[in-house]
Amino acid sequence: MAARTANGGETYSLNLAREMWEGSGYRVIGASLAARAAKELEDQAHIQSRTIAKLMIDLDRGIETLDDRTVLVIDEASMVGTRAPPTRRTVASTSATRPTMRSSS
Repeated sequence: MAARTANGGETYSLNLAREMWEGSGYRVIGASLAARAAKELEDQAHIQSRTIAKLMIDLDRGIETLDDRTVLVIDEASMVGTRAPPTRRTVASTSATRPTMRSSS
């Protein structure tokens, strides 16, 4: 897990990390609380992203899966409070998934 602060270079770093992960055969997806943040993660770091709520729905319906070759980037991770346990449950239940968190604090 890696925490990142929102200070300008994080998008470049995430894009570089995505390229390295994908080059090593990993699938990289992103999630955030806000749809706007998910869109920015897609547009700027080229990481397929959606809201955490949408990710949870997709996981529950079997539309999305997390496996040992998936890197899950959680944008603005410090904003995901303890009242959003599905994200933690999902990551914990797929222990092979490599979560990466980017925080604004």
